Amino acid sequence: MFVVNRPAGFTLGIGLLLISIFCPSDLGAQNLVPNFSFEQYTICPRSFSAYPHDFRVPGWASANTGTPDYYNKCSWAETNVPKNWAGVSNAHDGVAYVGIYGGQRPGGNGYREYIQTELTQPLQAGKKYRLAFWYKLSSYSMVSIDHMGLALSDTLVKVPHDKVMAAVPVLQVKRPAKNAGGWEQAKMHYIAKGGEKFLVIGNFVANEKLETLFLPQRSGKSAMLGSSAYFYIDEVEVIPLEP
Repeated sequence: MFVVNRPAGFTLGIGLLLISIFCPSDLGAQNLVPNFSFEQYTICPRSFSAYPHDFRVPGWASANTGTPDYYNKCSWAETNVPKNWAGVSNAHDGVAYVGIYGGQRPGGNGYREYIQTELTQPLQAGKKYRLAFWYKLSSYSMVSIDHMGLALSDTLVKVPHDKVMAAVPVLQVKRPAKNAGGWEQAKMHYIAKGGEKFLVIGNFVANEKLETLFLPQRSGKSAMLGSSAYFYIDEVEVIPLEP
């Protein structure tokens, strides 16, 4: 296991990205991610999160002191689907999704948001799993970046700051920054180290190492996104595959 210099016991498995064709047998297998498309909620969201505890989605939490946001069609205000404070987008699956800050232009403050869930069962050593999630740059973001990732840990992750998390993701997507349109899927087949039970999604690359693209045509859409890349997240999967 790869150990990062963060809270004691915070260990991450390093996976190998396999170029694979996902066969139909992947479908219908048990998804180990609870509330995988964020359809379940305790309270219909009324506004974006001001504090980490404002993010109330069953099975999910912030992995640092950042403040992820929850969007649902039931909302009539800033957190509605499809139109909300960060942009206009239908969900990829169902009527809900989550939003996180992924990065800024070089010289930005390094603010990051990460979402975390506990899998319904730990991964088994040597077993193959399909890892996947959908992400989309919000339509009011004036910056596009080229990285998003997914990390696995055998312990609960709680980083005491809101900057870049020092972790090595098992699934790392390097996308063209010019892709600033629709939903995109990050996916891989992963051979488990054994014991991985917590999943974290976000951008694990520092601003100065990102490829960024400024989108001036989006000026005036959202004051909070003038120098940031903000992503919607939906339909997260960890699915065991046949040996």
